[in-house]
Parts: sequence; structure tokens; C-alpha cells
Amino acid sequence: MPDPSSDCYSGTKSLLSLDRVGRARTDSESRDRAPPGEGGSEECDRSSARSPIPPARYHLLGTFRLTGGKESGRSRQNRTAVRRRLLLPISILFAVGAVVLPHSGWENHGDRPVVYGFRNGEQLTLDVIPAPRPTGAGVLVIQSGGWESRRSPPSEVRVALRELLDQGIAVIAVRHTDLPTSTIPEAAEDIRRAARFVRSRAEEYHLDGERLGVFGISSGGHLALLLGTRGDAGNPAALDPVDRYPSRVKAVAAVSPPTDLRGWAAAPPPRFQRTPVILRRLTLGPAPAAEVSPVIHVTPRAPATLLIHGDQDELVPIDHSRAIAAALGQAGVSHKFVEIRHGGHALAKEHVMGAVTNWFGQRLSSGQGL
Repeated sequence: MPDPSSDCYSGTKSLLSLDRVGRARTDSESRDRAPPGEGGSEECDRSSARSPIPPARYHLLGTFRLTGGKESGRSRQNRTAVRRRLLLPISILFAVGAVVLPHSGWENHGDRPVVYGFRNGEQLTLDVIPAPRPTGAGVLVIQSGGWESRRSPPSEVRVALRELLDQGIAVIAVRHTDLPTSTIPEAAEDIRRAARFVRSRAEEYHLDGERLGVFGISSGGHLALLLGTRGDAGNPAALDPVDRYPSRVKAVAAVSPPTDLRGWAAAPPPRFQRTPVILRRLTLGPAPAAEVSPVIHVTPRAPATLLIHGDQDELVPIDHSRAIAAALGQAGVSHKFVEIRHGGHALAKEHVMGAVTNWFGQRLSSGQGL
């Protein structure tokens, strides 16, 4: 039997663990735990975190795939069920299947995406998915893997992110530019544009513009951290009314994120040299690479940030998250750093969604200020 999983941070045990039949269990089911304190770093007890899943491989176009030893006959029979329970696709945490949750309030008419801008003749789109019992809070979920961005049907997003929706938090699934010639700085600017656009439509979408968060995995996590560290108050004199709105968010959650692209741009690792689309994206000069490296843009104004990373991640080494966690701590920014022991780039849903939902539930509550 695998060791119980645990997320690790200062003085607390796991936010999520697995019971004997593999069901995700929150701390509230087994113990009372006070909310984490405000401000500063919450150190991670790395010795307690265990990953119960086999080694994983990251598929750059948007899915996680399990790999490992030989499958038993029973494993093969149950493979689909295991994938449904454990796998988190990189772009939106897809779940297999399309069970539609009950919902109310505004959303895309006919599930058609909303256009929030244009770049090089390409429409930039997002989907707004309201919570069944809305609280006014919302989370921008960045659909990005390898800095490529694809849309998934809102019905699938509802299933994959039902924990957030059940907490009354609306989900805004955002895509960035995805042309062959698109650059990482352009993708970052697109995400800022999306945040401004959602604020400009907050009343229409039944959202409180001051209670927005952002969530992403891998390159989506990188872009989420860039939005958090480089968000601004908007330009009151801008000709485009959308640009007059702030791009700031109140909370960030990033899973397996790159945080410093300077070294990769200067000398791309061999694993990226074999992937033309990523190699092309990383063709950046020193100044643009620094501009899109969130680790060097941390200030005391950065929003509360949750980081989750596996210590065996070979695609994006955990040092990326360790570095930005240290910078957040030095700046006095409230944050949590969850290291998953033996976890690779692909992490089990049990390691991610409970922690992310709890984080946004606390940080986007009406009683919290920016």
C-alpha cells in the first residue's frame, strides 16, 4: 500500500490525504486545523509528502500520461477509471466524461466563447462558467501547456473544476495567443488583457472584480505567476476602455511552474531542443526573458500565492518553485509552498484540487482585502 499523501507546509499536516480505498479526504474530515497565518513564508516539511501514483510523463500538447512498470490484468481493466480519477490535463485539469453540474446565472450563450481581444488577426477567447451558488468570487484558469493554448468545452471544464464551482467560485477559462509565431511575452500580455476584460464585465458576470484569482499548471502556472507579480492598476487615460481596468488579482495558485526563463532562453535544455514548438517559444533575448521571469518581479504587492511542485519533476525542476517561494518570503508575501515528494511534472488530482480549492476559498472570501 502506498504511503499516505500529504501536502507540506509549516507546522501542518496534509491538506489532502488518501484513505485506505484511495478516496480523497480533507483534513476537515479527520482533524480540525486553524487557517494559516497571514504574511510571510510557511516552511515546507518535505519529509512528509508522498506521491501515491506511478512515475508520470508530461505530454506537451495537454495531457498527463502515467508510465511505469508492467500492468497487471486488473490494472488494464481499470485503466480508464484510474485515469479519470488521477489525471490532470495540463490546460484545464480535464476530467474524462461530461457530467454537467447544475448551474445558474450568466454564462456563454450556447457555450460559444467570449472574445476578449485580438492579436495578429486571431481572436482571443474565454469561457465564463458560473457557480451553482455564486459568491461573487472568480478564478481565471489559464488553458496552457508548453505555451500552447487550446479550448475545451465548458461542460468538461465544469466537471474538471467542480470543487471550485461547488465553493461558489466562478471559473473563467482563458486562452492566450496560439499562432506558430506567438511569443511568451505576447501570451503574458493576453492574460493581463483577459483579467482587465473580466473586471470590465464584472457586473454582467455577477463577479466582484476585487475577488479574482488566477490558476495554472506548468506554462499556465508560469503565466499565472506573471499576472500575479506584474498586475497593475490600469491606465485611466487609455483609449481602449478595457485597458483602464486593473489587471491585479487577489490570489494565485501555480502547479509545476517555470519561474525563471533566463537560463532556458540562453541555453535551452536538451529536452526542449527536441520539442520545436517550445524551443521556438524560448527564442528570447536577455531582456524579454527577464521580463517574463516572475521570480525577479516579486514585490511586497504580490498577491497571496500557492505553489505546488513535485520534487522529481524533470521537465520543470522544483528549484523554480523553491526560488520564487524564497522571493515571496523575503518580500513578506503570504504564500504556501507544497512539495510533493517523489512527484513528477504530472501530479495526482488529489494533490492539487483540494489544496487549490481551499486556497481560493480562503483568499477570495468577502472578508479578505487586496
